[in-house]
Amino acid sequence: LDFDYNGNSPLHIACKYGHKTLSEMFLNAMIEAEPDSLEYLLKQNSKSNTMGGTALHEATMNGHTDILKSIIQTIKLSPVKEIKKFLDYKCKNNDGQTLLHMACAKGHMEIVKYLIEDECADVNSFDNKRVTPIYLACENGCLPVVKNLLDYTNADATIRNARSYNCLDISIESH
Repeated sequence: LDFDYNGNSPLHIACKYGHKTLSEMFLNAMIEAEPDSLEYLLKQNSKSNTMGGTALHEATMNGHTDILKSIIQTIKLSPVKEIKKFLDYKCKNNDGQTLLHMACAKGHMEIVKYLIEDECADVNSFDNKRVTPIYLACENGCLPVVKNLLDYTNADATIRNARSYNCLDISIESH
């Protein structure tokens, strides 16, 4: 399996550019592989790129809800327990950001709702700078996401990051 200069596998690239059919093809190949091939395919396709992002991070960052849902459902329903181990939808990138951090920062409401409803996310998780998903939504002016998090979750807008800023502080500074 070849990787690009950023450490992206073919699954990363399929997820990044919204190629659902290809991403499903890679996942099905993993599920149907012989035991010896399965571990190799899983390790190669679940590796993080140079930023610590998985294929799931790529799908989330680029707003490909259908791909993200497909991969997470495949992971949850797969009889192959190794898939759950290697494709972790609760993993963090090198900055400590979860899928929810990325979806909130980009304003991808459909992904935010899915991650929350499907219990794939901790709304108050910290990244490496003690930044929460709602903080990133505030920082980037993603008001519908902020409203959704405040109305339907226990997201805490008063949590302070490593610079002692909370959601109100960053909203004022950024906008």
